Amino acid sequence: MTEDGQGFQDRAGRKAESDGDHTANLDQAVDTLAAMLRDYGANAFDLPERSAQALDRLCEQWANHVLFASPPPESPSSAEKLTGGRRDWPALRSFFAQQRHTESHYVTDTLTGMRQVLWTCVNGMRQSVLGNNRADVRTREQMERLKQVVQTADLAVIRREVQSVVTTVNLVLEEQKEQHRLYIEAMQAQIQQLDAMLAQARKEGALDALTQLYNRRAFMDRLKHALDCATIFETSACLFLVDADHFKTINDTYGHPGGDAVLRALADCLVRLFPANSDCVARYGGEEFGVVCLEMTLEDGQRMAERLLQAVRDMHIRHADTPIHLTVSIGLVESRPGEEADAWIERADRALYMAKQQGRDCYRVVC
Repeated sequence: MTEDGQGFQDRAGRKAESDGDHTANLDQAVDTLAAMLRDYGANAFDLPERSAQALDRLCEQWANHVLFASPPPESPSSAEKLTGGRRDWPALRSFFAQQRHTESHYVTDTLTGMRQVLWTCVNGMRQSVLGNNRADVRTREQMERLKQVVQTADLAVIRREVQSVVTTVNLVLEEQKEQHRLYIEAMQAQIQQLDAMLAQARKEGALDALTQLYNRRAFMDRLKHALDCATIFETSACLFLVDADHFKTINDTYGHPGGDAVLRALADCLVRLFPANSDCVARYGGEEFGVVCLEMTLEDGQRMAERLLQAVRDMHIRHADTPIHLTVSIGLVESRPGEEADAWIERADRALYMAKQQGRDCYRVVC
C-alpha cells in the first residue's frame, strides 16, 4: 500500500471513530433531556391552568417524543408531518417556556398577595399610631388652655375650662377605645387570612397531588420525628416500604389513567389500615409508599404486614369497567436506638428488595 493510501485509510478510520463518538454524545444528550423532563413532571405543583398530575403526564409524553419520536402532545396537526424519527424541537421549547412563564406568574402573584396582607397589617399599625398622635395634640392643646385660665381669678372661667378638658379627654379615650377595637378586629381578620394562606401553602407543599397523601419530603420529616420520639421515650417504631407489584405492566396494559386509579386505591387502603394520628402514610415515589408507626413493635408490625397483604389482595379496583388485580411487596424494619433516618430507610429498602426477589406478594424483615 502506498503512503497516500495508508494516510487515506488512517483519516477514514479517525473520521469513523469521531462519528461514533458524536452519535454516542447525541444519544446521551437525548437520554438526559428525557430524564430531565420526567423529573420536571414528577416535581410539578398544581396551577390554576393545569394540575400537577396533568403536567406529569404531559412531561411523560414529551419524554417519549424525545426518546422515540412518538407524536408530540398538544400538536396533533404537526404530528403527521414528523416522519422518519424527526422531533418537534420548537414545540418542545415553546411548551417548556410557556410552562415556566405560567409558574413564574403564579409564584409572583402568590407572593404579591401575601405581601399585600402583611402591608395591610403594617398600614393598620401606622394609622393607629397616627391616631394616637392626633389625640395627644388635642389633649395638649386643652391642657395649655387650662394652664392659662388657672392663672386668672375667674372661677367660672376655670370651671368651664376644666369641664371642657374633662369632656375632651373622655372623648379622646372613647375614640381611642373604638379605634383599638376596630384595629384589633382588622388585625385578627388579616392574621386569619395570612394564616390560611400559609397553611394552604404548607399543605400543598406537603401533599402528593395524585393520592393526597404526604409526599416524600414530608415523609422524611415525619421519619426523623419518629426516630427522635423512639430514642427519647425508649419505645420502638416500625417502618413499612410498600411497592405495587408489576406496576409497569399495569401502566402498559391500562395506560396512565389505569395506573393512577391503582395508586389511588392503594393509597386509600393504606389510610384505612393505618388510621391512627401517630401513623404517617406517604407516597414515597412512583408506585412506592411509606408508612411509619410510632410505638409499634416488630411483632405487631409483622401482623400489620400480613393484614395489609390480604387487604390489597381483596381490593376491587376497576378502570373502564375492567377489574385490575393488585398485590404488593413490603419491606419492614423496626427502629434501632440512635439510628439515623437514612440508615433506617436503607434497611427497609433491603427488606423490600428481598420481598420482590423472593416472589412478591409478601413481606420481608431486616433486623
